[in-house]
Amino acid sequence: MHRAPDRPGVGTLIGLDGWLGLVLLSLLEAIVLLLATRDVGTTGGTPAMILGYVLIALAGCAVVLPSGDPLPARYTAGVAAIGPVAIFLSTRTPPDRPLTVIAAPIASGLVLGLLSVRGRAGPAWASAVAIVSVTVLVGWSAGLPSASVAGAIGPVGTVGALTVFAAIIRPTQRSLYELRVETTTVAVANAAMRARLEERDRQLARLDRAARLMLERIAAGKLLDDTDRIQCRLLEAELRDGLRAPNLAIGELAAAAREARGRGVEVLLLDDGGFAAVSPQVRDVVVSTAAWELDAVGAGSVTVRVLPAGRRIVASVLVAEPGQDRRTEIDGEGLVQTTVDVYEYG
Repeated sequence: MHRAPDRPGVGTLIGLDGWLGLVLLSLLEAIVLLLATRDVGTTGGTPAMILGYVLIALAGCAVVLPSGDPLPARYTAGVAAIGPVAIFLSTRTPPDRPLTVIAAPIASGLVLGLLSVRGRAGPAWASAVAIVSVTVLVGWSAGLPSASVAGAIGPVGTVGALTVFAAIIRPTQRSLYELRVETTTVAVANAAMRARLEERDRQLARLDRAARLMLERIAAGKLLDDTDRIQCRLLEAELRDGLRAPNLAIGELAAAAREARGRGVEVLLLDDGGFAAVSPQVRDVVVSTAAWELDAVGAGSVTVRVLPAGRRIVASVLVAEPGQDRRTEIDGEGLVQTTVDVYEYG
């Protein structure tokens, strides 16, 4: 049964994966670097502040690089938790020094906005509210003016805008997904139809090559003698081989089977698909071994079987002659082993 393609998220729709995602990540990290440089240059910089911006940069990688929407839970939890921690670290400065409380929240807000686009609006909003709370507490404790602290609500605006964007574009996403499913279904149906037509043409061509002359004689109303009847039986057996064991009814093996049947030997060819898992060299060993066994039999029956894939033994040739049974097995390495059971009548 055909499996429907995975439903793409908004992040996939706007190119948050592949090389476009790398470009977006580069731009995001450049913005974070510029804001960090501005902040460090204004405040003089501290190890805690630098660590905060490093965490924001890592959160940007975690929200862009993973594939599949919504963003996996382990990345979501990390990005949401990093935001408030990074803001606290990046805004911790001694009370007697200037404090910039806008740059770091802006950088973190961009990351959270992308988190919302990746299908994780709830964690993004929770982290944005936590960032604003941390920024307000740190700002007021440092004695900054209310207007300066109020400018730190940027993450809420960014997350809100990108959440609305994702909600607007989601119907387009659904339409594209349905179109993708429909296109894939049609392509699969067309491929199956082509395969059936090609197989039909192949079988008709094979039937034409093998049975055309005999069918024309029968259609013309000509009487068939004993030789013709024997040829009809051989032809019927060959056609059955082509349907039942297409990988065996070829070349020297098909010729050997025809000759053995002409001598009165009962020949049965079976193919259960084991050739799909072995090399062409092993297939050649199976075909040549089976052909040799058929050439050596004067009476009785021969069963050539290709076993299902995954077995240690790839194929077996069972020969039942008057007075003995002979079983030949070929394994996945092409090694041939024969066992003989001899018995007496009466």
